[in-house]
Amino acid sequence: MTNTEHITDYIQGWHPKTHFESDHNVIVWRYHVGNEKLKIGELAERVNLTKRTIDHYTNLGLLEAERSPSNYRYYDVSAIERLHLIEKWKSEGMSLVDIKKKLDEKDVQEAEEIDVRELRIKINGL
Repeated sequence: MTNTEHITDYIQGWHPKTHFESDHNVIVWRYHVGNEKLKIGELAERVNLTKRTIDHYTNLGLLEAERSPSNYRYYDVSAIERLHLIEKWKSEGMSLVDIKKKLDEKDVQEAEEIDVRELRIKINGL
């Protein structure tokens, strides 16, 4: 393994959205694994943001969290990629209102793409 590679132990449960992204000459492996959920502190640590920032984004509807019976917030690992997008767009000068609109559009587009794929699978199965 070279110093520009990151190998994850999460081979099983690989998700089609897995991709490589270059960041400061280091290849970062972004992955979605099964049903892995992160507490707000774990998510904050992974993306180098404060829990307060993540809580603010959640309250604005930029992120979704599930509540446990003991009222802990749990985030899907896809929130990592979403937070990277939010921070990227913020650094480009976008307001949180505009970011919310863009994320909502992205969510609708992804849902439509999933629907199309499911229809193709059904058609091919006939």
